[in-house]
Amino acid sequence: MGSPDQTTIDIAGILNGAILSRSHSTIVLLNHPDSPAAPSSEERAAFGKLRAVSKEVRVWVRDMVIVSAHDWYSMHSQGGLG
Repeated sequence: MGSPDQTTIDIAGILNGAILSRSHSTIVLLNHPDSPAAPSSEERAAFGKLRAVSKEVRVWVRDMVIVSAHDWYSMHSQGGLG
């Protein structure tokens, strides 16, 4: 969840959903309806934190995909999974 000037990623909620469905991996999808499909520095930091925590519970976060009105962005495709 977020707003035009704030990013909030519910790490526990994302991982809880993956664990309860017995998934070994997940993809995070973000919506940027009024802005370009590019991650902010806050989104990159939150995604890095999510990936670090996910390793502890053995859920592989494969990608963060951002969708906007006219474009999309994939951290995986852009080499942002480091």
